[in-house]
Amino acid sequence: MNVLFLELQKVINNSSVNLFNQRTVEGTVYNTNPSFVNNLNKLIKDHELYLVLTSHCKGSIAHEDVLYVLNSLGIDSNRFLATLFEDDSTEKMKRIQTYFDKARHQIENYLVLDN
Repeated sequence: MNVLFLELQKVINNSSVNLFNQRTVEGTVYNTNPSFVNNLNKLIKDHELYLVLTSHCKGSIAHEDVLYVLNSLGIDSNRFLATLFEDDSTEKMKRIQTYFDKARHQIENYLVLDN
């Protein structure tokens, strides 16, 4: 399996606003750049990537809410594996390394995409 460790903030938008704290209006998450989302979707499709979100959010966010936000952004939520939201480490690379160590036997290739 190919895994994309993805930080959404500043990858699909131009600000550091946490997309999981933003309000939606009529099912649309605002403050995103459609061309950034299209580029991300192309990367996911071309390399058959599965997503692990690395955003650092306070507290956990329900799985259904993550799927809703991804779908609202136009990202295929069927490619979503996990979040690193509940890992208390303040260093993102440590959170990624912990996840990788646990799932190493399932991961063939990986990519880290961050701002």
